[in-house]
Parts: sequence; structure tokens; C-alpha cells
Amino acid sequence: SRLIKNNIIPESSTVKFYYQRPPTLRIQPGPARARVNRHKDKDYGHQNGELNFWIPLTNRLDTGVDLYVESIEDKGDYEPL
Repeated sequence: SRLIKNNIIPESSTVKFYYQRPPTLRIQPGPARARVNRHKDKDYGHQNGELNFWIPLTNRLDTGVDLYVESIEDKGDYEPL
């Protein structure tokens, strides 16, 4: 796709790069009461090195929806971004 070739990895690059087409879009409506158990994407079959982009479209303080991450894998010190 043009987005990848023009902005992420140039065609002249020798880096092997894979991407999902079409991308997956997940929408989390808020305010959210239900909670997803803490997990790692690899628990659901995602590959090492896979990148996810979290782009809030609303003020997370208004919706109560956060994304929690660990500072180091398996450390268990989850904090909101």
C-alpha cells in the first residue's frame, strides 16, 4: 500500500516488513464498566514484534477508557498510557 511504501518502509529498503491488509480497527465505547482481563497480545496468538497503535478519538478522562502497559514484559507493573 502507498501508506507503507511512502511513509513507513521505503521501497529501496532491504528490511523485510509484513503488515496486515486490511488493518483491524477495534472501537472501545465509553464510559466503560466492563473490564478486559490484563493480557498480552501473544496470549491470543499475535507474533513477537507486532506493533499496535492506540489512538484515542475522545478525551480518555471523559470516557474512562485506558490502555495499560508494562514497563518490561512480565514485570506486572501495569500503568495507563
